[in-house]
Amino acid sequence: IVPVVDKSVKKGQTTVDNTTKENIVVAARNWAADNKDKLPTIISLKELESEGYIEIKKEINACVNITENEYNSYDYNYEECKGDNNDY
Repeated sequence: IVPVVDKSVKKGQTTVDNTTKENIVVAARNWAADNKDKLPTIISLKELESEGYIEIKKEINACVNITENEYNSYDYNYEECKGDNNDY
């Protein structure tokens, strides 16, 4: 029974992690809609939190790389930030 429980716990954590990543990207999209003059850019989770776009209760070193694509719109890519203070 231990392997079944362990597998279930890991699957649940993966689902939570994926949902958190999706929520961070949504927050970056909302930020971008309000800050079109600053695009393209990389925005950290720390910045999104400080500006009130998201609240995350655990320590995550995350950034969203916002790049312009060939269709004159933007792509939002979740990435791990470099550095200790969520700076890219």
